[in-house]
Amino acid sequence: MSRWYALCTEPRQERSVAVGLAERGFTFFLPMEMEWRGKPKVRHMDPLLPGYVFVVVTCDNDIADLHSLEHTQGFVRYMRDDGYLWPVAFPAAAILGLQMDERSGLFDRTRLIKAPKYQPRKGERVQIKAGTYQGFFARVLSAPSDARRKLLIEGLTPDRRKTLDVAHLAAA
Repeated sequence: MSRWYALCTEPRQERSVAVGLAERGFTFFLPMEMEWRGKPKVRHMDPLLPGYVFVVVTCDNDIADLHSLEHTQGFVRYMRDDGYLWPVAFPAAAILGLQMDERSGLFDRTRLIKAPKYQPRKGERVQIKAGTYQGFFARVLSAPSDARRKLLIEGLTPDRRKTLDVAHLAAA
């Protein structure tokens, strides 16, 4: 019967352990997360659970073979009532859930980067996207450094001057 186990790796050796497992024909899973780092921003992939690689073990001979793998420190273990340490078997459903979460992009932190806020300048024409004047066009009268703009709303008689948050404005 095959079961999933977690192998402990030496620091920052998860990828090399995964390569060793692939070379020996083991089924394994190394959950990864993506994020932006550095200047300029570069996309990096790092292990989601540093120091661990999940592997499918089918018989006791496989366990012995895994102990001889480079850059491993053994299995995640627990102490039984008789005082012996035994490897912890992880439920296949838990590993499958992690795999599905990774493939769905749950660990992709590159998606969390927000687009820069729209900052209209003095004299620009904008469209109002929310509030009482939604759908109206306006001209920016002043653009202080805060998040609000003084506007002259077009199409109203008499002319209306209003101060609105830039989050409610879009380029016209």
